Amino acid sequence: MKQKYEENYKTKNGIVYRFPEEGEVRIWDNEKLLANKKISVSQYGITLVLPSKILNKKTAVEFYEKTGMLKKIYKISDDFLKNHHLFF
Repeated sequence: MKQKYEENYKTKNGIVYRFPEEGEVRIWDNEKLLANKKISVSQYGITLVLPSKILNKKTAVEFYEKTGMLKKIYKISDDFLKNHHLFF
């Protein structure tokens, strides 16, 4: 993964987004463990670049709102444009 990250990060033009890393949260009361859960933490993850060369008026990109991670890349057709409200 690190090699792909380094190669991808060399791209200067594009959209920068986060790939969250998993972290463990523990809540203690003195020496008693009250809760323990693994969660995705964007700040622990790496930043990646979605190259601008794949972005055009026939491409849409969707990100997860809470993490900033890339969710999906859409190839836009005329039917897609009729059914979705997009801003360019």
